[in-house]
Amino acid sequence: MRRAATVRGRVIDLVSGAPVEGALIAWVDDGGQARNGAKERFERTDALGRFLLDTVPAGPRRLLAGREDLGEAFTPPMELEPGVVAQEVVIELGRTSSK
Repeated sequence: MRRAATVRGRVIDLVSGAPVEGALIAWVDDGGQARNGAKERFERTDALGRFLLDTVPAGPRRLLAGREDLGEAFTPPMELEPGVVAQEVVIELGRTSSK
């Protein structure tokens, strides 16, 4: 098993620039698949839109953020090193279109 890296950051509303509270954050493996097994970890953003994932396996990863009313967004690919803390990752969520 690969050693873990830590990723921290925040989620903001693309339109207003305001922090997004309650967005779900997960890491996505190099094959583009969201991870949802027992060892995977999902976090929700706090009132300031901040999150911390401290158990992301090292290697090529992206983060997925989403909230039902704002849609989903991915980070660009990152190469995570074991034990390294990724600097402030900012994910912008745009509004979903009306149906």
